[in-house]
Amino acid sequence: MNFKYYKRANLIIFILVLSVALGKIMIYLEPHINEYEILKQINDLMGVFSVVGLLGLVLWFIDEIGWKWICFNWLIDVPNLNGRYKGTLVSNYNGRTEMDCIIEIIQTASIVKLYCYFGNLSTGEISSESRSHTEEIICEPNKLNRLIYTFKNNSDIEVNLNDHEGAGSLSYFKDIKKLDGTYFNRRGNTGKIEVIFEQKKLLKRFI
Repeated sequence: MNFKYYKRANLIIFILVLSVALGKIMIYLEPHINEYEILKQINDLMGVFSVVGLLGLVLWFIDEIGWKWICFNWLIDVPNLNGRYKGTLVSNYNGRTEMDCIIEIIQTASIVKLYCYFGNLSTGEISSESRSHTEEIICEPNKLNRLIYTFKNNSDIEVNLNDHEGAGSLSYFKDIKKLDGTYFNRRGNTGKIEVIFEQKKLLKRFI
């Protein structure tokens, strides 16, 4: 877990206030916890019912789930990109190559991962797939969010594209749930990617 997308001043205040509140709660709970041997053993072993343990659980909950809720926008305000997107990729490979593109995004408050699949949806043939290595969500002054990432592409050996690395920049249009941008790779190819949100469920495959 990292806190690069959190509003740091608000995070510090939140941790301080929460620590004080949890300390008072623990003063009340500790005698009741000690009444039950199994709870006492769990607490002695893992420290779950300590201020630090409870604080960690709260921060974990916010990082995994709570950040999606409007009530936590004061603490972290980053777009929720989770889901499966479908569209096209147009590349200058062989002059001009167009293919179907599927992007699946897994995101928490602190991380975002992209899994991309390229091929022909009508035939089910996949040409290549890629996975992001580094990722960064940047909020522009005009409130437009950009997703910057580097990737490693694994190609179908029959297509003879060869594995390669590259980088991409995708703008996110929240009102229509669209990702639109460009990419380039170390083989000297560039292209445009345009995908629209399709569903929340991830298939972890091209089709």
